[in-house]
Amino acid sequence: CEFSCSVGNKPDKVEGKAVVQNGARLYNDITATATTLKLSRAYLQFKNGDPVPEGNLTDFTQPVVLHLEIDGGWKVDNGKVAVGAGEKLVAEDGTVLLNEADLFEGDKGNNISESDARFIQLTARFNTKENTKPKVFTVYFRVWDKNGDGVIEGSYKLYSN
Repeated sequence: CEFSCSVGNKPDKVEGKAVVQNGARLYNDITATATTLKLSRAYLQFKNGDPVPEGNLTDFTQPVVLHLEIDGGWKVDNGKVAVGAGEKLVAEDGTVLLNEADLFEGDKGNNISESDARFIQLTARFNTKENTKPKVFTVYFRVWDKNGDGVIEGSYKLYSN
């Protein structure tokens, strides 16, 4: 398993029902809380752009991308923000398969334009052997403002089909 992240570029293929929580539309049974940062929408897509179907069923052969749309709250310095993002992948038996504290470690998350910071994508890739593949993964995520108080934390589950 591995994680990666990127900023910018707003994809728009979303399907299923949204739950509105604190003004944010959350799809794919994503749970999230935001402090200072204003989360407007969160959803899942496969790396090829297809939406993850309701029920979050996947065969784990394609990476799954969490899209977070953030409508402000960053501490901006000369039009730039500093982003931090971490993810943890936990199997159904509680085994931590991957834990990345900061995908934007070092200077990677610095000097991101405020407009690009509106769209954060966190990608989870699954490299499990068929005979050891868990039936359920829980992905925990955290995005934060390295120069301010803003934080978004949450999780979602993926189920093998």
